[in-house]
Amino acid sequence: MKVYLPTQPNQPQHCEEGAAPPRRLAVRTDDNRTTPQSVASAASCLQAAWLPIKHQLVFLLCLIVFSVISYYLITGYVLTAVVIEGRSMLPNLVEGERFILDRWSCHYRDLVRGDLVVIKDPGHKDYAVKRIVGVPGDALFLKEGAVLLNGKHLLETYLASGTQTFSPDKKDRLILIGKDQYFVMGDNRENSEDSRFYGAVPRERILGTLFK
Repeated sequence: MKVYLPTQPNQPQHCEEGAAPPRRLAVRTDDNRTTPQSVASAASCLQAAWLPIKHQLVFLLCLIVFSVISYYLITGYVLTAVVIEGRSMLPNLVEGERFILDRWSCHYRDLVRGDLVVIKDPGHKDYAVKRIVGVPGDALFLKEGAVLLNGKHLLETYLASGTQTFSPDKKDRLILIGKDQYFVMGDNRENSEDSRFYGAVPRERILGTLFK
């Protein structure tokens, strides 16, 4: 007995008796229909992809905020880079040199004579580098080009040889330094506007000491 299968009408196939018939191929067509399950699956994939990006953006934003806050805290209360301008501190500080201003140590230690400090300059309403010559309680006497501290000649080894210190009017002057005040001068005494002109500087106008 022979059986014909209509898989290919023009070329019929046949099977011998007892033989298994050839299988038809199952073909599934895609009608492009969107199901609720496919929408939920796509949304889940998008959400999974967005979460890592969202976490990275949040981390980046936190890093930027933290960096800005840290910068202002460090430069405002710990360390600040400064550049020397002018000739008032020659020969020890040269114009264009860069130093680090230590703003933190002033909060836990006393300022002493010889410290290089940055002050809010009362004369020009900007900042200036000067040297502390007198501390609270000192009596300074500018006499004939010399500086007397509490009745004794002040030895200033940081000055250039032959440097003399006069008051602005070239007259002898006695200066008494009050509480929380500091008498500052530039090392280049002939070319420095300092406490000889605007008086002792209050402690709150001193920003910090200079690393050298």
